[in-house]
Amino acid sequence: MTELIINPGSRIASPDHDGDWQNTLTVARRRAEDWLGKMHAEGMTDVELLDGTTERDGRWVFTFRHKITEATATLEMHGIEPVAAYEQQHWFAPRVYWNGSSTTNPRLEDFAAPGFKAVRTFVAETSAPKTGKD
Repeated sequence: MTELIINPGSRIASPDHDGDWQNTLTVARRRAEDWLGKMHAEGMTDVELLDGTTERDGRWVFTFRHKITEATATLEMHGIEPVAAYEQQHWFAPRVYWNGSSTTNPRLEDFAAPGFKAVRTFVAETSAPKTGKD
């Protein structure tokens, strides 16, 4: 008989364990804030991380909202630290879900809404070099 494993790592182990790792909201929130920082660095500066979370299957669900379209997307993030200790005790690394998918990253299109279209543009850096056109 062949055993089929679907989406390995999707189930986070119970907090009742004998290991050298913890799964906390504080760590999960810090990681969600890191995701927000990456979105801002990639030009999605109108995205904000909302307050409040819910816990689901060992992950915390964070909501991100676009300030213009008001569309939202979710991040299901574990707060496991250290991850290496968790991985020593489990077959698969814990999964993270962006907007329900464990295989995608944030995109501007995730915040699309009727009546809006995505545009890409530039903003000046605070220490932008002179272009010679001044």
